[in-house]
Amino acid sequence: FFFFFLMIRRPPRSTHCISSAASDVYKRQIQQKRAPDHVLVTTGLYALCRHPGYLGWYLWAVCSQVLMVNPVCLICYPLACHQFFAPRIEYEELTLIQMFGKEYLKYMKEVPTRIPFIPGLDLAQIDQGSFRLKSKRD
Repeated sequence: FFFFFLMIRRPPRSTHCISSAASDVYKRQIQQKRAPDHVLVTTGLYALCRHPGYLGWYLWAVCSQVLMVNPVCLICYPLACHQFFAPRIEYEELTLIQMFGKEYLKYMKEVPTRIPFIPGLDLAQIDQGSFRLKSKRD
């Protein structure tokens, strides 16, 4: 079962990088500004989960430890993945909301992250007018 997950984890990790729709805009670093050629990709694997590359990496990290029967890392890897991906996804989604506005908000409502215990940015925190985080006093 876990070997199966190790084998299927590569397509989500690679396909999002090389798909015809995403290959021109995919970068390893989170982009701060929208380039004229940036498009919001919502097809292919992106129609199933908002962050297929992160999901693939998470599956590999956890399933590899199950397959190796490594109980210490089986506990540590999911915690490390959560510590890395949770704030990164929230930050990335905030920048995507600022770049694509209502288009990305609609996408967030329709497509989950599918990463265990990482739902992504809470839509209740977003000011729908400015597409920025609401201040603490709101």
